Amino acid sequence: MQQYVDSIANGGNASSGANNFTSQPPVSSEEQQKQSITNDMTALQSQLESLYKQKTDIENGYDKDIDKAKSNSSKYKDKAKKEKDTKKKKEYEAKKKEYDAQAKSLEKEKKNEIGSISKDIAKLEQELKLLDALLNSKINPVTPKYAKGSKNIPFDQWAITQEEGAELIRTADGKLLTPLGKGDMVFTNKMSENLWKLAQADPSALWNIQSPTVNMPEVTRNMENNIDIKFGDISLPNVIDAKDFADNVEQTIRNAMCKDGKTTRCVTEVVSSKLLGKGIGSGRLYR
Repeated sequence: MQQYVDSIANGGNASSGANNFTSQPPVSSEEQQKQSITNDMTALQSQLESLYKQKTDIENGYDKDIDKAKSNSSKYKDKAKKEKDTKKKKEYEAKKKEYDAQAKSLEKEKKNEIGSISKDIAKLEQELKLLDALLNSKINPVTPKYAKGSKNIPFDQWAITQEEGAELIRTADGKLLTPLGKGDMVFTNKMSENLWKLAQADPSALWNIQSPTVNMPEVTRNMENNIDIKFGDISLPNVIDAKDFADNVEQTIRNAMCKDGKTTRCVTEVVSSKLLGKGIGSGRLYR
């Protein structure tokens, strides 16, 4: 730098002095990111070392006071055991209880303080672990995106998800601690698999599914001007009005269920299967 200044002071060309400097190549964004992660890891490591020391100091301090309280308790226990005078014996026993309570209180305080620091340590260790994984992970030229979904992620990586809306993400081991809010829905494994299969299907194919054929009942009027209704194997003669029709249907069902246990089992199977979301179950077996 001084050579550059002297060149100007002596009337020389400033550029001639500047030419003596070697230009540094620009740092890539990837290198900048790595350096930033490294700096964060160094800072976290420093915090962890401080917490480790603090934890050790607290443990040693409490252990010293607890040992002292227990030692005093033991001392007064021996005194009370050897003492013949009843009054002094009770005094020694009271002192022992006092030091026992002190030791117990110190142990509780130690547990609370160590527990709090241990939580802080665990949190920082987790952050350090994540940063280390990010620093040493396989870095793709372009951050992967999975808007189209993926049945199997090939290797550990950081990726962009939810870029086109909410997505269901399932870990390889099938387990994931997930925060849930009031009103959220949880899909079972089977339901999620069905959703995945349905998402791969051609929507136009759904329109080609044929609806089941429903035979309409035969309605005729007899000589007495009453209505005869026949629906498949069920015949309801002499129907007068809507209430009479409902009563006939109800009576027919009751007769079928009381006459044949097969009908009862069929109805039971269909109802229970419907409640369990399994269609009509094995109801077809009772035709």
